[in-house]
Amino acid sequence: MKQLKYIAEIEVALRAKTGVVWLGTREEVRLEASMAPVADDLGYELWTWTCTKGISRVGEEVNSNQQGTQALDAALNSIMRRNERIILLCFDAGAWLNDPIALRTTRDVHRQLQKLPKDKAKQIVIIDQQPPQDSMKWVTYIECPLPNREEMASIVDSFLKWASDKAIKDVKKNGNREALISAMLGLTSEDASNALARSLASTGLFDPTLVANEKARVVKGSGLEWYDPDPRGMEALGGMDELKLWLGRRKKAFGTKAREFGLPAPKGCLMVGIPGTGKSLTCKAVANAWGLPLLRMDVGSLFSKYVGESEGKIRQALQTAETIAPCILWVDEIEKAFGGGSGESDGGTSDRVFGTFLTWMQERKEGVFIVATSNDISKLPPEFLRAGRWDELWFVNMPTEKERVEIASVMKNKFAPCANVSDNMVAKASDNYTGAEIEQAYTDAMYAAFDEEREVITNDVTIALETRVPLAQTMKEKIDNLKKWAEGRARSASAQENGAAKMVGRSIE
Repeated sequence: MKQLKYIAEIEVALRAKTGVVWLGTREEVRLEASMAPVADDLGYELWTWTCTKGISRVGEEVNSNQQGTQALDAALNSIMRRNERIILLCFDAGAWLNDPIALRTTRDVHRQLQKLPKDKAKQIVIIDQQPPQDSMKWVTYIECPLPNREEMASIVDSFLKWASDKAIKDVKKNGNREALISAMLGLTSEDASNALARSLASTGLFDPTLVANEKARVVKGSGLEWYDPDPRGMEALGGMDELKLWLGRRKKAFGTKAREFGLPAPKGCLMVGIPGTGKSLTCKAVANAWGLPLLRMDVGSLFSKYVGESEGKIRQALQTAETIAPCILWVDEIEKAFGGGSGESDGGTSDRVFGTFLTWMQERKEGVFIVATSNDISKLPPEFLRAGRWDELWFVNMPTEKERVEIASVMKNKFAPCANVSDNMVAKASDNYTGAEIEQAYTDAMYAAFDEEREVITNDVTIALETRVPLAQTMKEKIDNLKKWAEGRARSASAQENGAAKMVGRSIE
């Protein structure tokens, strides 16, 4: 396997004796294994430090000479007194840098490293997630990505060396090797190995579906949630013909043929509109239609009280999405995540997280298609809408009568007791109602019919609509303002009725 890019970056930093090197990762075992050949190539001994065991040479037990080195400052001082050429891997050192003595010692050592003679050279490598913000100015930070396809293939092949003949034959017969590798992407090497072991223990086989289920559990811890796409696909959506056509034309744009054609991969779209008009449902529907994994970013879970940790968490989440790519990244009600204000109340954390997300949007690798939704565009900062962030900005309005007929048809297919309800009658009775409100009317109608032990009739649905005050009335001013904002700024997700021209705002390609 060829040398990975981040390993080459680590080797360059060590050759240059840049001082303390910080590897941003949570994969200790994988990085320790990767560092062993680097240390050999550069003529160093490889040592490790943990706050429980202190310092020790890799492959040897802790002896009496290393006792009392559990504190980070004591460990660094002890290493600097030794005569050997040493690379010291420090695990979970980030929390120790909150201690003034440990921080001062680390910075002092950082300066001394460049002055040591060649035969006594030392290198300090911290393996942890994002460093504290003030440390970024003087450490050499290298982001270590999750395992790629080549590394995952190596893990699969290592399991096939000792697995049962039955499991090996099944992989070869069904061609499951590539499917297993795809299912493992987005996991750490340790989690990937555990997923393969669980599958083997439960079924006696390497089942890609079981491995993917394990990924859904593990991915959640990265600030992402693994969502099952809507099995109905685009049939789950009533109306929004313009948006569906636009999405349909991008379905094949993630493949190699598109790259050969010279077509850039789609970046994503922002859907702005009235609550309950189907924006979130669109995310689930397009994932099924395109056959891609759907990841929902839970931005709230990414924020931490520790300085620098929030930025590290969002980087980990975005890195996970890039590793799983091609995939769809769903950010629901994005204004609640990134439209909260100046960030002064939280020490600038929200501003830094927002900045990290914006930078990633501009520079991200191909294959992650973002679908973001917003109910209140006024809360989003203007730089979020800058050209290059999105392929298109869509406005999702109240459904037209034609679209309400389609929505009623979707409801009839979803709710079997409503098979005899008239789509046209419901469409006429639901003027200025959102799709979510129409769906709720069908649910209310079923309650009434079930209570009276009879079938659902059209009148049940229309009565349910009449007794419900629509959002268009309770939030009239806000909705009017949103419609006014969308004019000339966003593209309508729907074709307009009565032959009227479509409202096409400025595309933000």
